[in-house]
Amino acid sequence: MKITDKKSHILLTAVLLAAVTVATLVQAGPEGSDHSCLDCHGDAAWLKEQGGTASGTFVEEAAFMETAHGPFGCTLCHMGTDPAPDMEKAHSGLIPNPADLDHFQETCGACHADIAEKYTTSLHATLAGEKSYITERYGKKGLKLWDEYCFKCHATCSDCHLKKMNAETATVETMIRSHQFSKSVDSYVCSDCHTQTGFTFTGWRDKPASVHFRVGLECVDCHSISSMHGDGTPDPDMASAITVTCESCHENTSAVYNDLPVVQYNSFSYPHETHQGKLSCESCHMSWYMNCEVCHLDEPPHYRVENFSADRFYLGKKEGKVMPLTLTPFFKGFSDIPEVGYVPKMRHSITDAPNTCEFCHTQKEIYPQTGQVSHGTRIEVETLERIYI
Repeated sequence: MKITDKKSHILLTAVLLAAVTVATLVQAGPEGSDHSCLDCHGDAAWLKEQGGTASGTFVEEAAFMETAHGPFGCTLCHMGTDPAPDMEKAHSGLIPNPADLDHFQETCGACHADIAEKYTTSLHATLAGEKSYITERYGKKGLKLWDEYCFKCHATCSDCHLKKMNAETATVETMIRSHQFSKSVDSYVCSDCHTQTGFTFTGWRDKPASVHFRVGLECVDCHSISSMHGDGTPDPDMASAITVTCESCHENTSAVYNDLPVVQYNSFSYPHETHQGKLSCESCHMSWYMNCEVCHLDEPPHYRVENFSADRFYLGKKEGKVMPLTLTPFFKGFSDIPEVGYVPKMRHSITDAPNTCEFCHTQKEIYPQTGQVSHGTRIEVETLERIYI
């Protein structure tokens, strides 16, 4: 660009000098500091030398700068000081996990205010469903369990949005390296916490995935964002937060998926007509589900997939309808409460081909007659004798 006007030349020079000065200040920082967050956290070799958990805080600068949060830098979320002359100054006021429930309103909520405000009443934040379930089962003793174990498991924003399935290792990883937050969350991420239900949806070892997963549905297709983030109204349990049922799609002639009409419920088929209003859909259309072998409250956080079994199938009743029961270990710290019992639970290994008539009508062992049933009841002996062939 040719500068012909003297005043314009002086103005341009001043602007360039100002830009150089700002750039120098950003790089050097106050008091001559010259270390940014990524000078340390972007150096994998140096972090590894520090030992401990330092190596787990490596962030690849190029990958981070390509994310939606990259242009805002580290301190917008993590606070602290950048640049800084040393670690102590850099970490002053630092928030290691900006998404935890003590800070997310001021960090995540600074940009996502509406979501953050409603999230405070969500089941993921309050775990109200777990609390009501445990206190109903154990009474006042359950409050101790709640305080010491259960409430440690509430979900934060990063527990869902900073995780992704690694196809090479077949594990869900927290994306610290890239700091890539995902707007949408796939079913594998949900399964990382909702293990039993999640694996019955995505498949586990030699057990098949749900027909819904195989055709491309994700958890969020049925479990709405408002039910997971909360809608501002506290929910007492999970059932109250679920608004989608089998009937929402399969008794809805306008339901479409991938531009194809959804298969509709046939009330004239003999099995449907015979069991109408008596059985839940999953009683026949669930191919398998997980039973717990060891309670993860024994030695927190003692919780392994190997502790699950998918070899047994049970049926009981809840609210007047037959539905599957999960064999579940209860907490072993109370001598007056059984160590194992049955709980009516909806798993997600849904199949388009239902269990056969013989599966239910020739196997008495799938109807447990001993052991505690929590939140449900056993099938009456009289009924069992009547239906058994």
